[in-house]
Amino acid sequence: TASWVLEKHQVNPGSVETCHYYTNFREAGEDTNLPSGVYDLEGLKVWGEAQQWCPYYLTRRAINHATILVFNYQYVLDPKVAKLVSAELEAESIIVFDEAHNID
Repeated sequence: TASWVLEKHQVNPGSVETCHYYTNFREAGEDTNLPSGVYDLEGLKVWGEAQQWCPYYLTRRAINHATILVFNYQYVLDPKVAKLVSAELEAESIIVFDEAHNID
């Protein structure tokens, strides 16, 4: 849900439609943690659906808690995508470029 929509909703509840998945995720708080385990995008989507949380923001939150991330190298090289992904990584992260992109 766009920030301007959230602001309008706070001023006049019900005046605009908001995403209940995002709202539920935001209300759960920033300290919300995923159970330990190995997740792929489908697993995060299923778990998020069960919690009624936004899978997009849940995935971004999961990046902060991951020990190892495996994703297509283009996510790091594409400036538009890299800006989002690298913003979630710690400064001391190590990125290894290999042929792992062939696994998707």
